[in-house]
Formats: sequence, C-alpha cells, structure tokens
Amino acid sequence: MNYALFGWMIVGFLLLGCAENVPTAEGIQPQEAEITEEASEPSCTTDDDCGGKQCIGGICQQISDPVDTCEATCRITGVTIETSDGQTLELVPGKGSYTAAGALQWRIESSPKHCKGEARIPIEITRYNYGEKLDQEIITLAEGESSRVITHPTITSVAFMLTVNYIAELCS
Repeated sequence: MNYALFGWMIVGFLLLGCAENVPTAEGIQPQEAEITEEASEPSCTTDDDCGGKQCIGGICQQISDPVDTCEATCRITGVTIETSDGQTLELVPGKGSYTAAGALQWRIESSPKHCKGEARIPIEITRYNYGEKLDQEIITLAEGESSRVITHPTITSVAFMLTVNYIAELCS
C-alpha cells in the first residue's frame, strides 16, 4: 500500500470537510478546536528580534486596539510608578525616567482603549552604552504588578524593577 498517497487522501478528506458529519464513538459531532499558541520560551528579547514589530512581553507584536467588545471603553490618563531606586513618580503617557546615569531609560507608552478594569501599561525600556542605543523592548504591567528584574548587557550592577501602584483611567 502506498502510505504517502493514503496520507494525502486523508488530508484532502479533512480539508474538504468531508469528516464534518462523521459521529464520534459516543455519537457526538466533532467540534472545531480553537488553536491557541502555548506560551513557551519568549520569541524575542528586544525589538531588533522582531523585524519591524515590537517585542512586548517576549512576543513580537504591535500595540493595537482591543478586539473584545465591552460596555465601557477606557483610556489611561496617568500612572503612579515606584522604582527599585526608591522613586515614586506620577506620569502621563509619553513620560518616563532613567537609571544608571541614563544607561537604562524607560517611558510610558500610549496605549489603545481597553475595557474597564483591564488596563495594562506598556513601558518602553531602552538600553544605552556611552550614548549608543543597544536595544529596546516593551513590557506591560497591570495595577499592582511589578516587572521582572531589568538588567543591562554591559553594566552588570544594573538590576532595576518597576511597580505600577495606580492607573488613572477615563471611561466612556
């Protein structure tokens, strides 16, 4: 028997939908499975790994509008952030700060509208060495959430963290 031909016949059978009305052993029709990408190792560490997209939470993607519908949409108007350097800052999107004499800079990015109670703050992290940009990534944090320890590739003493203490939202 030609197993390769048999395999292609099964693939064709499934692609054409011929198996749509075939009952299972229990007499229940098969349901379409939702394919989800399992979170394994991050696909990126910096924007340079993403070919024009951004590295957000270890995945190459873009900050985009939400796909879910919700009763009220909100936008972020301000954030209170605490740093591992002991600073507490009240910032609006577009503003940020730095540590390690500017070798590690961070900035609150503008984010799309979101459903009430689902705010995540995109924070752009940029690493520099003697004024030259080394890499960039975006992390997202919810209210009450802390970042992982953010390090620097050439300054081993840098071990920086951010904690989002409060998110101000305007909802409509």
